[in-house]
Amino acid sequence: MCVKSCPASTGAVECKPTQFMIDSNYYKDGGCEHYPNRNSVGWGTAYRYDTKSVVGHFCIPDGEGYANDNPDTLQAFKDAFFNSVYGETAGQWAYNTAVAWPLLLISVVFAVVFGYLYLFVIRLLGGLIIWVSFGIIVLTEAAGGCYTWFYLRPQYEPSDPTYDYLAYGSYTLWGLAGLTVFLLCCCYNAVKLGIAIFKTTAKYVQDTMQIFLLPMWSTVAASIWFALWFGSALFIFSVGTPAPREGYEFITEVMWDKYTRWVFLYHVFGLFWINAFIIGSAQFIIGASAVIWYFECNTDTKGKGSVTRGFYWLVRYHMGSLAFGSFVIAVCQMIRFLFEYYRRKLGTMSKEIKIVKILLCLTGYLLWLMEKCVKYMTKNAYIQIALTNEGFCKAAWNGYALMIKHAHRFGFGNSIGTIYLVFGCMCIAATTSFTSYMILTNSGTWLPVTDPIPPVVVIAIVSATIGALFLSIFSFSSDAILQAFLLDEELRFLGGNRPETMQEFAVAMKSRGQGKCECQCF
Repeated sequence: MCVKSCPASTGAVECKPTQFMIDSNYYKDGGCEHYPNRNSVGWGTAYRYDTKSVVGHFCIPDGEGYANDNPDTLQAFKDAFFNSVYGETAGQWAYNTAVAWPLLLISVVFAVVFGYLYLFVIRLLGGLIIWVSFGIIVLTEAAGGCYTWFYLRPQYEPSDPTYDYLAYGSYTLWGLAGLTVFLLCCCYNAVKLGIAIFKTTAKYVQDTMQIFLLPMWSTVAASIWFALWFGSALFIFSVGTPAPREGYEFITEVMWDKYTRWVFLYHVFGLFWINAFIIGSAQFIIGASAVIWYFECNTDTKGKGSVTRGFYWLVRYHMGSLAFGSFVIAVCQMIRFLFEYYRRKLGTMSKEIKIVKILLCLTGYLLWLMEKCVKYMTKNAYIQIALTNEGFCKAAWNGYALMIKHAHRFGFGNSIGTIYLVFGCMCIAATTSFTSYMILTNSGTWLPVTDPIPPVVVIAIVSATIGALFLSIFSFSSDAILQAFLLDEELRFLGGNRPETMQEFAVAMKSRGQGKCECQCF
């Protein structure tokens, strides 16, 4: 039954009686109190006990004073409650997670703190982490080849085709190991540069923690925009002629004319465009802040106020460039939207004709790939706009030419970034989860959970998500730092205000009289 609040052993109970209670002889006047001992003599005593709220929607016995203080009976009642409402496993998970809600909030703070500490780890042990990771990759490839050659292959007769296939697999794994070592040797300077870039980015993030407010403000702006868009979409949906629905004549639907359809498509395009502009604005501010800090971190200002200046540059000088870049992304997303719409229209045909299904899947993948490429090019164009003060088209071309010219640097930079991202998310999630587990198992009556694993799993997911957000900003900032370094290299390392970790490359190149860092063997 539904109650206004969880009842106690004394006092009035406000509820909405069920029909069973109204018809029963054990509820006085269809009320909310149960009288199990009613007989011809009288009603007897109402069966009452203290209860407590669970997840704000259910009431369960509070323990003391219930069932003659028998804990076994109390546990049996709880088990029956969870089995009937949630199911045994799901009920226990939901209950324990709800009880541990204060720790869930605290774990968010833990994840942020551990993410900040991880930046110190990158600055101190970043090079060791990367070289050990590359070493593990090479050893894994070589060990896989040895395992296939010396253990799996002898289990088959030489006449068996599998025997030869395993031999080819061993050759392939050993070849990959050799190729990895060769690339590391030939691009040793590029790997060192990638490590230095990420150490520099760690210092930038520590000096400019305001950038972590940008995702929050972007989320707020996007939420407001989605709410406005959805409200407007409801009005557009209502424009048309009411008509009976086919097959269900008693249900009415609104029939659109061609003008309403075009207005709706225009409205959808506006959704994509404004959303891309909001995301692009945050990216531009982060990129501009990173490049400003790169060239000013060793000046009197120490790179302070770079986020504010990035916002000023956006509003004052580059609003049109970002609007055009967002427009390009929106066009790609609109093409994908229309393709998905017509693919659903062709759903029956695609199931019956295999070639149609294959072509639709291939086209969908190519459109997805096109959108990813455009987003990547646009992201680098925003950084180039902050660096060179060019328009969007020229900045996009400069960014593309830069990636082609320094493909090895961008490639190793992305590889190193992936290692840092995966390793960082794992470390943040693991340390936050372990800390939370120790608190749960030693909390006593503060957090009376029956099983600490469900809340720890939820905390691990939340902390990994926070770590991914934390390091995604770090990854984008590293792209901006890399492009700032490449511009600094093109200018032959003029001045001495660059970060200390990048000064090493400037000194090395000047001592060789080149002014540029090339990809070469060491």
